[in-house]
Amino acid sequence: MIEGEYMGITQRINSLLNYEIKIDLDRTIDRNKAIVLIGIILVVVTITGYAVGNRWFWVDNKNYYEYQIDNLKESLRKQPESNSIRVNLAMANYLNGDDTKSIGILRNILTEEPGNEPATLYLGLILSEQKEFKESVGLLTGYVKQNQGLETRIAYLYLGRDYLALGKNDLALKYLGYAAARDPGNPVVYYCQGQAYEQLKDKKNAIAAYERALRISPDYTEAENALKALIKSGN
Repeated sequence: MIEGEYMGITQRINSLLNYEIKIDLDRTIDRNKAIVLIGIILVVVTITGYAVGNRWFWVDNKNYYEYQIDNLKESLRKQPESNSIRVNLAMANYLNGDDTKSIGILRNILTEEPGNEPATLYLGLILSEQKEFKESVGLLTGYVKQNQGLETRIAYLYLGRDYLALGKNDLALKYLGYAAARDPGNPVVYYCQGQAYEQLKDKKNAIAAYERALRISPDYTEAENALKALIKSGN
């Protein structure tokens, strides 16, 4: 039932409820008219009950991303060649917790269109989260070669994290430096820098990086714990 129909029914019900009914108690009510009137009232109440239930209580058990997925699938049926819709569908699936489907869609896009920048970026980020660091590095490196705008800041951060996980701390610091230049207010960048400096036994710069992260985000627990542990270690 569309919204206009629902509003129309509720308005009619409200007018019935607010109407002042006057009954002449000395007047005999025609039995047939009474039955018809009761029938009409029952029909109206039933329709209203369905409308209210359908509007508030019988809603499909779907979250926001599931609605997005359905809408994007419908859009894709109308525009089956649209890779931008497919990228959005992949990300909706990812945010809904279906990593496998998301990765599959993005891989298919890159098979058909190897230079698709959004698909390259998102697949690189997702694979990084799944600790597939080597493939992620390849994708994100390709992405930043094609892009040098502000939007590359997340790619540089993830490249730094990937190289940190791979034990390549000099490369980690290189890309984290690029990330810091583009996104100086991101405390995660400085926390990762601190981690890289620690691995390189550079205590002074590690402390400075952790402190900078905490100046930006005083409640950054990981940075706070890392700083306390480093100072306590005395190394």
